[in-house]
Amino acid sequence: MKSRAIFIPAFCCLYFILIGFLLIPYAGFQHDEVLFAQPIFQRGLTFYSYKIGYRLIPMMVNSYLGTLKTWIFWPIFKVWHPSVYSLRVPALLAGAASIVLFWKIMRRAGGERAAIVATVLLATDSMYLLTSVFDWGPVVLQHLLALAAILLAIEYHETGSPKLLALSFFLAGLALWDKALFFWVAAGLAVAGAGLYPNEIWRRFSLANASIAIAAFSVGAAPFILYNLHKPNSTLGENATFSTEGIDDKIEVAKRTVNSHALFGYIVFDDWVQPPRAPRTALEAASLSLRDSTGVSQKNAMLWAYGLGLLLAPFAWKTRAWRPMLFALVFSVTGWGLMLLTKGAGASVHHVILLWPMPLMFLALAFSEASRRPPAKVAIPALGLVVGFFAAGNVLATNQYLAQFVRNGPTAVWTNAIYPLSSALMQNHYGEVDGIDWDTIEPLRVLERATVPLDSITVEENHPEQALSKMGRSGIVFLGHVKEREMFPGVDEHLDAIAASHGLSKRLIQTFPDENGRPIFELFQYGGAGNQ
Repeated sequence: MKSRAIFIPAFCCLYFILIGFLLIPYAGFQHDEVLFAQPIFQRGLTFYSYKIGYRLIPMMVNSYLGTLKTWIFWPIFKVWHPSVYSLRVPALLAGAASIVLFWKIMRRAGGERAAIVATVLLATDSMYLLTSVFDWGPVVLQHLLALAAILLAIEYHETGSPKLLALSFFLAGLALWDKALFFWVAAGLAVAGAGLYPNEIWRRFSLANASIAIAAFSVGAAPFILYNLHKPNSTLGENATFSTEGIDDKIEVAKRTVNSHALFGYIVFDDWVQPPRAPRTALEAASLSLRDSTGVSQKNAMLWAYGLGLLLAPFAWKTRAWRPMLFALVFSVTGWGLMLLTKGAGASVHHVILLWPMPLMFLALAFSEASRRPPAKVAIPALGLVVGFFAAGNVLATNQYLAQFVRNGPTAVWTNAIYPLSSALMQNHYGEVDGIDWDTIEPLRVLERATVPLDSITVEENHPEQALSKMGRSGIVFLGHVKEREMFPGVDEHLDAIAASHGLSKRLIQTFPDENGRPIFELFQYGGAGNQ
């Protein structure tokens, strides 16, 4: 690769890493973000393990999520204690690596011009950045493994090397083990590949190559396959129910993923949530100043970009970019179509973003081929202005997230109140802390490296036995959200009702606010009547 060509992906990765690094510390740990670490800090309670000798080997976190990320982070947490940085920097770097892979794919698909357009738009994409930094989906390994598998498949087509074929399918198998929703990606790749590259596939087809591909894929996906052999059809049976329910909502989520609006109100509070926090550093002040000078930018202009891309697509006809452009389109339509028809899927940004960066491949190829028709001295500056306009919209949307992190703070799901809470629990040495609401215990288990006895209880007034067994016992405290921030509304009232029906009363120990001063968590005990 020529030195001048290296500059573009290098600059894009640098931007991606620097902005991602700025975002890292603002949000606390979220339950789904750290779910992969459960086998590390709660050994013996893995959803599915395989016994080898006297050891249990963690293989699945739940019926559709494997422990690949667990095994990657196990040594990381050994040398770099769990924190927002040890959790999120590796994910951020994996996201940056996927940008490099996409650059390489795009150079083959449409040349250097298309690769520049695609890489700039991907690196500045707010949803791609935020879902990489805060990998609660999780999606980072999905993107990295899928793009690596695609690039290796392209190189296999060019060279015919069985090693590249094996490695490509092995990585695809790892992606399936990592998250069964890779079925959507695999289906999109299969339909687009078979429909647009049948001759190329058939030219390389042989029983030997098919055996290599199947064997390599099976090795990569072995833990997932083993789980479904031990518990037949568990993954598909529990997660692949077809339904047209909620299609309107899924379309809206896809729209909000494209225009970067999807995570406002989910990961950051909006301005109406009081009180605001003043900036503490020059960078925070600069972010707020940029937001104030450019206006609130909770949406980018990428929906218009895709509309323009559809209009410009015919310019790719009879060019090298035509089939790759259609490949990206067929892939995206197939993958998203499966989301639309799968019950409970496609209604969140961390599902829709699994289609990325293929939609940007379509867009970049349409833009770059259209720019080859006019004279270069006109087309190149025009292309730069168009791409710069849309990239600037992405940057402003990302800054809006940063500004709201600074001013309003993260929502209760991602609250930074987890840090003073963790500190207090480490210092007070309670005998046991029992969480009564979602997103209370799992983040603490990782943050405190399982040094504090933690458990969760189910609060059911019709079945109060578990809750009652913990009440009135010395050293046992309960942890929940304040009423306004409950994930399961009414859970605290139900627990109080159970206690009251058995002559027990609540004693509040401490309330923990976030950095904006909003109460989020409360720690309390139950004792005999009048014990306040």
